[in-house]
Amino acid sequence: PYIVSICGETGYGKIGVGMAIAFFLMVFVDYGSEIIGVKDVSVNRENKEALESIFTTTYAAKAILLVLVSFVFSTIILVVPYFAAEKTLFFLSLTMVVGQLLNPTWFFQGVENFKWITVATIISKIIYLAGVFIIIKNPEDYVLSNLIWGIGMIAANGISFIYIIKKHSFSFKNTRKEKVKELLQQNFSLFNSQIFVSLQMYAPIVLISFFGGNAMAGQ
Repeated sequence: PYIVSICGETGYGKIGVGMAIAFFLMVFVDYGSEIIGVKDVSVNRENKEALESIFTTTYAAKAILLVLVSFVFSTIILVVPYFAAEKTLFFLSLTMVVGQLLNPTWFFQGVENFKWITVATIISKIIYLAGVFIIIKNPEDYVLSNLIWGIGMIAANGISFIYIIKKHSFSFKNTRKEKVKELLQQNFSLFNSQIFVSLQMYAPIVLISFFGGNAMAGQ
């Protein structure tokens, strides 16, 4: 309600489009890790060497996918007029995708460390809530809303990511590109099905904005 009162329905509609696209891109970066990764971690939770391999391989794959997704979407933003009209908003929304890259919830679920999932969620939401009230003061500040969300995700997930590395003494030095390639091949079918589910969830607001305008999307 606060964002709508400051930025109006049009600004809120633009925020929603940026957020929907960011959530869609997150599917590419996660690449099935939130399902398959949880299972692999759970099965090997007592095997430190296996856990390290799963953790580092998954994050190496996610990093590669983030670079590819960012490059493709950045090109689309600059080339397609619909996106170019709000390029600042969409570029800043990519911080949410970066935050998702760091998200270790899948690992915490596998080892049943739900306390840290709660801690990370609380930190992220507090940063977002405080940021909205402190930063968004004018209608044009709608472009910063998703950035604030992204900063919250990066901070909370970054702390959790470092915690896992320190606690388990993980190192990326032994990450093997063969393992990364194997993970990308094995997870493709699940990722492919998730793409269509994600489209069903996030495409409507983008289509409403495109055909009916941002005010209608905000409504």
